[in-house]
Amino acid sequence: NLLYPDSTRISAGSLHAIGLIGNDPEFGETDGAAYFSVVPGFFGAHPFVNPDSVVIDSIVLSLPYNSLWGDSNAMEQFEVHEIDNASGFTDSVYRISTAPFTLVNGTLGSKVVDFKTLNDSVIYTNYTSTSSTVRDTVRTINQLRIHLDPAWGNKFIAYDTATEYKNDSSFRANFKGLAVMINQAGSPAPNALAYFSLTGTPAATLTFYSRLTKNGQVDTIAPAFTFTGRRSANLVNRTPANNYLTYLNNGMPGDDLVYLQSS
Repeated sequence: NLLYPDSTRISAGSLHAIGLIGNDPEFGETDGAAYFSVVPGFFGAHPFVNPDSVVIDSIVLSLPYNSLWGDSNAMEQFEVHEIDNASGFTDSVYRISTAPFTLVNGTLGSKVVDFKTLNDSVIYTNYTSTSSTVRDTVRTINQLRIHLDPAWGNKFIAYDTATEYKNDSSFRANFKGLAVMINQAGSPAPNALAYFSLTGTPAATLTFYSRLTKNGQVDTIAPAFTFTGRRSANLVNRTPANNYLTYLNNGMPGDDLVYLQSS
């Protein structure tokens, strides 16, 4: 038994594993985290329309859920972080064994998720135009929604059309993206990995539910930044323990068991 670095690469359109198997009785620990960028739907204009009067009520990150591996009774705490601009996160075909990218200090939002409910339908109210009287009750299925700190969104209001919102490359240079991972200490039953399709229908989306003043009237907007298939990584870390670790370290060339971990 030898420990081989995993050379698997996960493309932007592939399923991304997020979750934690805290202590498999044979293999030990496996945890998965997803890193990805999101961008506004257009450039050259401000997505918040009238930034001087905007107030963000809530920010929601929605991830399209696909399937799970492990115990469906798992309960794990998902955390969302901002990727640091100096992290070197610029590509989309990273090995799953790549070292974690550096993050901005602090957690943007978290949610303890019962894995049994990941495929449940979710109902929420969405504004379909810049009018508070035009609302739509949306029912979605297979979607994980995590609320983030509204104060964090002020940085996007402060961005300018001459720099950050000028074009795609300028925006990505100033905002690398988000990381979604598991907090082991806050997870009551970390026994599974959940798989998400970032390019699903709809794709992974960051929505800013906001109010602004337009022509002297309070109005509502919901700018959405989405994943477009550029800049993503799924990093899966394996920490051998229990019987697997014993066989790795026993010094015997003729082991009676062979341990194989698939991707």
